[in-house]
Amino acid sequence: MSLLSSIFPPLSYKRNKALYYFNRWLEGLPAIRSADWIIRHYKKGCTAEEWKVMEKRRDFYCQLETRFALSENAKSLQELASERHSKVYFFDTRRYLRHFSSATKIDYLFGDIRHVEAFPTIQKSRPVGEQNGVLLKLNEVRHFNFIKDPYSWKDKKAEACWRGAVFYGQESRVSLMQNHHKDPSMNIGKTNDGDTPKEWKQERMSIPEQLKYRYLLCPEGNDVATNLKWVMSSNSVAVMPKPKFETWFMEGTLKAGVHYIEVKADWSDLKEQIAFFESHPEKAMEIVQNANAFAATFKNRKREFVLGLMVLDKYLTLAGGKRF
Repeated sequence: MSLLSSIFPPLSYKRNKALYYFNRWLEGLPAIRSADWIIRHYKKGCTAEEWKVMEKRRDFYCQLETRFALSENAKSLQELASERHSKVYFFDTRRYLRHFSSATKIDYLFGDIRHVEAFPTIQKSRPVGEQNGVLLKLNEVRHFNFIKDPYSWKDKKAEACWRGAVFYGQESRVSLMQNHHKDPSMNIGKTNDGDTPKEWKQERMSIPEQLKYRYLLCPEGNDVATNLKWVMSSNSVAVMPKPKFETWFMEGTLKAGVHYIEVKADWSDLKEQIAFFESHPEKAMEIVQNANAFAATFKNRKREFVLGLMVLDKYLTLAGGKRF
């Protein structure tokens, strides 16, 4: 565990990247405790019910139940360090893997993943329910940003808002812009150039600016909607089609009408849904409360770290490889 495990940046609009990288640099030092010791020690402080919840989440992230063989391309931590890939994915994987044997190997897919392999791999995202995708909390500094919202629901604008990059191939985002970019009652727009229509482009908006709106849209991009975590920790309501992909945030477990407002895959009923919840504000505010409670589940960093070790331990146990 990081030597700065008790020092975390305050919940704000952006993660403290400098502190993130400093912590990850320290985690390059030899681990003091094994994953087995950390898990057993943490379990002693849990009630039976709390531990049952931990095991349930572990089994969500690693849905495998039978033995399997690692591929011939499986890598150890030392081998991963010599590969060319995103630093944040390596750092976040090392954070867990360093607490196992140096001989331990894993199969992995780094990046925004929309598929699974024929064999189990460690990855950030997967299609909902695909068990060969074993989820770890990867690219945390980008995806896990929770906020404190200064605005109450009643003080927000009764409109929809969204900003983000749009590329052809991102079906949800393209459909959203095709159907609603001309609607004056919605403040939506793409922020990038590229091959999608120029008329879709709008000025960037900061998170504080977006928080002034009641309905924050969360279209999936390359995999999941990156903004969903901070939206669900705000006093605005998340609006989106049913998720097709899931990450450590457990998007596949979210319930329509409970945690978010569900719209059709092509966003064609967006105005209709907003009109309904404007006439039933108590329902919208109930969704916000449920979403806040769901997001709060992921804010205990010590628990989340131990869960990551539990997921990797289950994966390695089923792979039959050397763990400690």
